[in-house]
Amino acid sequence: MRNLIETNVNKAFKIIGDLKESVVLSSSNATGFNYTTGLPNVSTPSLHTLQAVVTFKKKKDSNSTIVELLIVSKQITAITNLDTFDKVTVRGIVYTIIPPWVDNGYTTTFIASSEVI
Repeated sequence: MRNLIETNVNKAFKIIGDLKESVVLSSSNATGFNYTTGLPNVSTPSLHTLQAVVTFKKKKDSNSTIVELLIVSKQITAITNLDTFDKVTVRGIVYTIIPPWVDNGYTTTFIASSEVI
């Protein structure tokens, strides 16, 4: 049964064609805090490009935009820790990811906002 569902999810993502687009997940370069120096520990940001179905929603009484992304879960299996990613770039605009991720084993959905909530 699992193979049948995975096959149908993959077919659906192929069929939607240009409705999916490239998005870039990025992690901040702060990995912790150094109490001795009083400065954050900094590393090179991680970047992952994925294909996603993107939905935009404008928040009422605000200039912010909410973005919902739907991706095939197998695209993110190489990413060991999704929690390290805090930004997503869609159409050249950087959005802040709002946890938690929702993963049903076949697709993963996450929400991001153009303003920090």
